[in-house]
Amino acid sequence: LGQTISQQVDRMSDFAFKQAAQAAELRGQERVREEGALPTLEALREAGGPTTIAERAASDAANRIAVVEIESLAKQDMQNLVRDADKNNMSMPAFQASMADIQDGYAASMQAVDPVAAGVLSARLGDSAMTYQGRYSDIAFKKAQAAAAENVSKVAKIRSQEIIDAATQPGVTQEDLQKLGDSLAADLQDIGASEEKSINYTDATLKQAVRQNRLYLYDNADGIAAKQLLLEEYEKNPLPGYTYEQNRSFMISLNNNLKSEVNRAQQQSLGELNNAITVLGVTGEAPEGYEINEDAIDDIFPPEQAAAYKEAWADANEDVLNRGALSNMSPARASPVTPRTVIAL
Repeated sequence: LGQTISQQVDRMSDFAFKQAAQAAELRGQERVREEGALPTLEALREAGGPTTIAERAASDAANRIAVVEIESLAKQDMQNLVRDADKNNMSMPAFQASMADIQDGYAASMQAVDPVAAGVLSARLGDSAMTYQGRYSDIAFKKAQAAAAENVSKVAKIRSQEIIDAATQPGVTQEDLQKLGDSLAADLQDIGASEEKSINYTDATLKQAVRQNRLYLYDNADGIAAKQLLLEEYEKNPLPGYTYEQNRSFMISLNNNLKSEVNRAQQQSLGELNNAITVLGVTGEAPEGYEINEDAIDDIFPPEQAAAYKEAWADANEDVLNRGALSNMSPARASPVTPRTVIAL
């Protein structure tokens, strides 16, 4: 009976102890909720550490809560750092230094109250720091890519315009433009553009520049014969980058332009020749300042016509030499021998 009673008393004592321990733990947790995790830990540290069940419970709860609270504050600062770094274009070394300051600072705040918890916190913050560092690294890389692309575009536009401007300068040839284009492609690759993009951009520039150069050379050619030679050369060497139809349209346009110029030159030359023959026949002298340009006649007329017009001028001069100046003759004598040739196209 005594043994049975003793066992019952032990069970009752054990139960009462457990109940008291649970109550103490609840009191410790309640203290943390009321005072806060860090103030509780600081108070326990100043008191020499936890000694009672309630104090140990408070310490355990405060450590867990403090780690979470401090980690949340640290992560908030890390997020703010990423936004500020993005806004201010912070360099990667400066960002890493600021991130390390956040990690070390919050871990140090925990070190004073609980070194073990501080170690746990430092490890968790290290993982977060790596995450945010990777995020900012991606942001910085995309910005660098955009800046590089903008720089490439700026350089490409300036150099492209330079080539196009050079196309309409005296003495510049297609070979000169090609050299400038090769230099442009190499420079674009040096500043980060891909080989394909560099070549495509250069080809587009040369396509425009060579066309401008051909028009400039044609417009400034020395006479119709020189323009005809250019058109023959253009026919043999089509515009680079143009389709057959585009080249055909380009050549048709220039040929039509040359035909119009030839027609105008023919009309002017023939009118001047007819007038000179008439004046020569009447006065015995060519009009002041007139001198037949046989080379120009050969350039603008077919061979048979050119020969006929030069022969007409020679005949008019020969007539004057054979019979003298008609202006000294009476109208009755001059009429039978006056040249009556009227030259027409």
